[in-house]
Amino acid sequence: MRYLLLLAIVFVSLCTQLPIEIPFLTPVQESSLALEVTTDPNLYLKVETLPKEVKEGKNISIFFEMRNKGDSILENINLYVYDQCIFSDGNKKTISVLKPDRTERWSWRWKAGNIELPTDCKIKFRTDYESNFSLFQDVAVLTESEYYIKEQEGTLESIPISSSSSYSPLSISVSFLEKQPFLEEDEITMTIGYSYIGDGIMNVSDITIDIPNNLQFVSCSDYNYIVTESCKGIATSCSIFTDPILCPKQKDCSWKGCDGTAKSCDSLNETECPKQKDCTWNATSNACEGTATVCSDLSSADCPNQQGCTWIGCDGTATQCSELKDSTCSSQEGCSWFSKKTLQLKRKLNFINKRASPSNCKFTTKASQPMDIKSLSLTASYKYVLDNSISVRVKK
Repeated sequence: MRYLLLLAIVFVSLCTQLPIEIPFLTPVQESSLALEVTTDPNLYLKVETLPKEVKEGKNISIFFEMRNKGDSILENINLYVYDQCIFSDGNKKTISVLKPDRTERWSWRWKAGNIELPTDCKIKFRTDYESNFSLFQDVAVLTESEYYIKEQEGTLESIPISSSSSYSPLSISVSFLEKQPFLEEDEITMTIGYSYIGDGIMNVSDITIDIPNNLQFVSCSDYNYIVTESCKGIATSCSIFTDPILCPKQKDCSWKGCDGTAKSCDSLNETECPKQKDCTWNATSNACEGTATVCSDLSSADCPNQQGCTWIGCDGTATQCSELKDSTCSSQEGCSWFSKKTLQLKRKLNFINKRASPSNCKFTTKASQPMDIKSLSLTASYKYVLDNSISVRVKK
């Protein structure tokens, strides 16, 4: 009861001192108009006008917040206000790169033109950006004997076959008409499906598929089949070779071993003489006698001790793998001949109801070991375009 009386006294005291000012900050949201674009899997966009209503001839601020909410880098991002209604000033923003979880913010200050009657101004803007889609799909091919062993054991279903793809508006799928794992020397059909999500327009500029070595190309009407061959690796340095026979087999390497001209015995003093191989000090004649071993006959251990000799061993700069042809690549240590087989899309993808007609490709299977599991990879480049608008009330 005592506390209630005290509280009543406080309220009475306050009432006797009215009016009092209570600080109050009106949230920006109450006097502004905001639009959030969340339908794009990659890009979050928020547009806000302040104030939400403006008189003719007065200024309005328009704020933009753009965030990469996906897992891929976005490039060449453009936001273009193509219909400013009766407003004027800045209308285009370009961002070269926006990495995942990064945010860009900016604002423009526009001036409203003159009107005859109050109007709702629809400000229209377009956002577009470029990005990539990637996919990985395991392909399992078994030799005939391995296939039937696992079939008898009932373990065909337990063979690990994985796939993964990036998350983006563009979605490309790879499926096979036949069930994995495949039996070697079978002909199989691969279907590539194309679709996208979101409210924008999808433009696919390029799709490349790297074919694993356990698939042999037969046909694919929508794709060009390209074989690129090259010598790859890092050629072993000449200095690594210690064998005079192996050294010259490495292209642009030559064996020099112990090089130079050994200092003659008769030019050496009493201290130097016994250190020079095949030289002997004659105390009677007080001279160094004999014929010094020539440098080329010395081993790597003796060479540094022979005056006038220097150990070089295998000398030169080995030809790099990338400069070698098929005939010489395999003989260059550290190099191997590499054959890359790719499919490259040659038709334009026309999306209707967010889907494009699929592609079908045929292959024959090949196993280089009893259970040959390799990965097929696909990469696609695309441009995504999205239109939006926000309305602002303009008064006289």
